[in-house]
Amino acid sequence: MAKLTLLWALLLSVSLLVKGDVTLIQTVCRETSDFDLCFKTLKSDPRSDSADRKGLVAIMIDIDSQTSTSITSYVSDSIKSAGDESTKKALSDCLDAYGSAKDHFGDATDDLNSGDYGGANVQVSASLDAPSDCQSGFGDEKVEYPTELAQRGESFRKLCSLTLAMINHIG
Repeated sequence: MAKLTLLWALLLSVSLLVKGDVTLIQTVCRETSDFDLCFKTLKSDPRSDSADRKGLVAIMIDIDSQTSTSITSYVSDSIKSAGDESTKKALSDCLDAYGSAKDHFGDATDDLNSGDYGGANVQVSASLDAPSDCQSGFGDEKVEYPTELAQRGESFRKLCSLTLAMINHIG
């Protein structure tokens, strides 16, 4: 009977820990503009299960960085298949914009780890310019902005906005 009680207590403690992690993610995501996207994004990353608030922000910065990398890969492939020089130039501008964003995420991670939340905010905010900088290149070259790139840019912008909201609630 004592073993059964001990097992029951252990299972209850483990379930409370998991519930606490879900509760923290819910609390953090309620502080953003898009609870569903925030919750889905964080729960899809197994690191979230054991992360504290600062750790959740670090995970989001990493996801933003991965998204930037994915977009730069997409843009690189698009440059190879672009038919005209104006489109290639506009895509090259996008490559620069999202490459810079990735650099900013590295700096944001460093700032976060050192407790400089204002600095992390500045770095993620700078990254948020990538979609509009990319789109501007197409306007400058007077070529059509690809729908797929626009959609990827909008997803990137939403993720960065979530990250900014999370940073603003750390300190």
